[in-house]
Amino acid sequence: MAIPTEIARNILRSYRTRRVENLFAQSSASHVLHEVGEATENFPRFDSDLIDKVTMSAYSILAAGLSLAEEESLGEAEAIAAMEEAAILLNNVHLPHAQNNPVSGFHILVASMAFYASGQYSRAFVSIRKVEAQTDLARMIALFIRKRPDELIGQLNPYLLADLSDFNDPWDICEHAVTTAIARSLSLVLEYFATGESQHLEAADDTLSIAMRLGQDYESPALWWIARLLRLMIQENGDASLWRILPPFFPDDPSLLNRYIRLLLFSKQPITELWRSQREAVLVALDRSRRGAVVNMRTSSGKTRVAELAILQTLHTDPNAKILYLAPFRSLALEIEQTLGQVFDWCGFHVSHLYGGFLVSAADRQLAEDSSITIATPEKARAILRSSPELFDNVKLIVVDEGHLIGANERLVKNE
Repeated sequence: MAIPTEIARNILRSYRTRRVENLFAQSSASHVLHEVGEATENFPRFDSDLIDKVTMSAYSILAAGLSLAEEESLGEAEAIAAMEEAAILLNNVHLPHAQNNPVSGFHILVASMAFYASGQYSRAFVSIRKVEAQTDLARMIALFIRKRPDELIGQLNPYLLADLSDFNDPWDICEHAVTTAIARSLSLVLEYFATGESQHLEAADDTLSIAMRLGQDYESPALWWIARLLRLMIQENGDASLWRILPPFFPDDPSLLNRYIRLLLFSKQPITELWRSQREAVLVALDRSRRGAVVNMRTSSGKTRVAELAILQTLHTDPNAKILYLAPFRSLALEIEQTLGQVFDWCGFHVSHLYGGFLVSAADRQLAEDSSITIATPEKARAILRSSPELFDNVKLIVVDEGHLIGANERLVKNE
């Protein structure tokens, strides 16, 4: 049962005292010392009950954060911050012991799920690798977090096809039933990723509600925590899903968008959702009422995916449109060609990269004419514009990558 909103907020405020924050700082220091391999006898005199106190605090903060998150629009930023803090605390005191201690392993499983639910996907990925081999349940969650659908299906099938008559002990039946419910919910999520049909997510949510009740009825807080966290993770997946975020930007015929989403799902590294930073960026980049937009995002935060979606939207509107993609360096242009080619070639749109400096050959003109998406350095684009301006007649979108590097700098001046 969720904690009432005001009580949840009071719980979070109660952990902002100097004494408690000192305890949390000790946990962070202890984690760092373990990470660098310092001998425990050289550790400072930490609180003698550090692990227990921090663990209890982490679960109180996590419970408050989950309750705020389950209230949907209430306290989203607070909920995210609380879940992330709880995950960090559990990581601090249990990660050094997780591989050899099943109890610590469970706490790291919870921490990984809390990281994922709060949008910290990379931290979830790193944490869960320590414990994914400990139980079937941990393995399922790990494969889901790491986007390994083929392996996940193989892990789910033994539970989905099992015969409960093989179990006699009530506890074994409960554990198997909850694990089966979780397996069923994950299979429904995979079905949603493949089809975009929201009823699969709704059925997964209902199934996890049953798993939570089973964990509660059989007095198994461990199973209850896992089912509750997974329920929130799946809700987060649904909110961030390509199927939910993108259709409003691709009205009328959805065929190109559907092909694109399924292509990402079955790529070597499956993509099923947009990160929070990407979701904020597409609201600007895909707004057709704008003549242009500047997207400023941190390194490795998904700028290329946003550019890719802007290109897809342009080709959705006009399949005969031309897109010019400017990259400041040849090495980056080559990388972009490979990235976009893996997507758009399969969607039926040719991607080409124009090599060289300020000279234009007949082959360059032919490539630019035949390609839907042309990638070039500013020097090359300027040369083509001067020699064959007609090639730009149908350009409907210009993407400038690393725009702060493009301008009258020393490299461009020398090439003029």
